[in-house]
Amino acid sequence: FAAGLLLLQMVIGREAMENLPLFTWLDSNSVSKIWRKVKAYDILTGHKNVLSKEFMDLIENLLHFDPTKRLSFEDVHQHIWMNITFQEDI
Repeated sequence: FAAGLLLLQMVIGREAMENLPLFTWLDSNSVSKIWRKVKAYDILTGHKNVLSKEFMDLIENLLHFDPTKRLSFEDVHQHIWMNITFQEDI
């Protein structure tokens, strides 16, 4: 669970995380609230968090309250988002 929060913070940034009232969605166990809050923050600040479907899937599967539903370390390692290769112009 904590790894999911840390990864989310690394991707969307510290400032965005500080503006996410995490306990709001923790109480309802609804990860979809995170995406709505990130989008609202982006609109408010003009910031653009472009989150892939693969990243959102990984976070959603890491932030299950029930540990039996969370991804295992091996599952995280094999997740598509962890294995995407990016081509950069050199």
